[in-house]
Amino acid sequence: MEVSRLWLVSATFAILLAITILIRMFMSFPQMKWPSGPKKLPIIGNLHQLGDEHLHHVALTKLAKVHGGVMAIWIGSWRPIIVISDIDKAWEVLVTKSSDYGARDFPEITKILTASCHTILSSDPGAFWQTLRKGLQSGTLGPLNIAAQSQFHKIDMKQLIQTMTDEAAKSNNIVKPMEHIKQNIEKLYQEIRKTLNDVDLVRIEDVSKLKYLQAVVKETMRMKPIAPFAIPHKTAKETTLMGTKVAKGTSIMVNLYALHHNPDIWTEPYKFIPERFMQGEDGSATNKTMEKSFLPFGAGM
Repeated sequence: MEVSRLWLVSATFAILLAITILIRMFMSFPQMKWPSGPKKLPIIGNLHQLGDEHLHHVALTKLAKVHGGVMAIWIGSWRPIIVISDIDKAWEVLVTKSSDYGARDFPEITKILTASCHTILSSDPGAFWQTLRKGLQSGTLGPLNIAAQSQFHKIDMKQLIQTMTDEAAKSNNIVKPMEHIKQNIEKLYQEIRKTLNDVDLVRIEDVSKLKYLQAVVKETMRMKPIAPFAIPHKTAKETTLMGTKVAKGTSIMVNLYALHHNPDIWTEPYKFIPERFMQGEDGSATNKTMEKSFLPFGAGM
């Protein structure tokens, strides 16, 4: 009898605790009119529509074609995120109103476990962020420090090339961008031969002369950016997006993959075409929308 009572009390307490947590989570997200998006399910939200963990950006790009360049995605029933897949909206968030949208959106548990709360990526813009940025510019990324580490960079590059060679036979995403370059290697070699005296030694100051090389690098970064999403942002204060109110604390995710594969901007976006970046005399595209949409490292703060 005592065991039954104890079990009943424990079960009741667990249920009440779960309800309390769910209510607090529901009340914690900003109260506002959310953009349209795919229909969410109880508890899991839209998690079932995000696909494989390494292909969330692809799934979100497909959803954006149905629901628009600004849509609400629910991670569970309590965590809504506005996903941006339109360049004009992305530019407003990342650049035009960067101070409004500049706060970082990293879960507290992630900050604690990885100590990322003290990095330039996860710190909100402010005095501390400015100090970190100045430290990187004058210290870690300063010319003296880079020059001092040049020999180590050569060793690292040799190790990188060896690793990529070892992985070449595998279906690994790290190597796939190199497959694009292999298709254009002869054209790259001919440009180097015609432009430089020594084809075995390409110096950093020579890169500006190699227009096709720059185009190949840009096209590789377009198709395979450093990350498929920009750094997670959230609103630092109440603001607007294309005239619509966005509450303080709203999570924002910019899908760089979607921007780089928009057929309205990029002709045949899933084909490797370096020449698209060679239309201007300086090696940059003449299509201003294309230049604006090329964000391999994100933009803004």
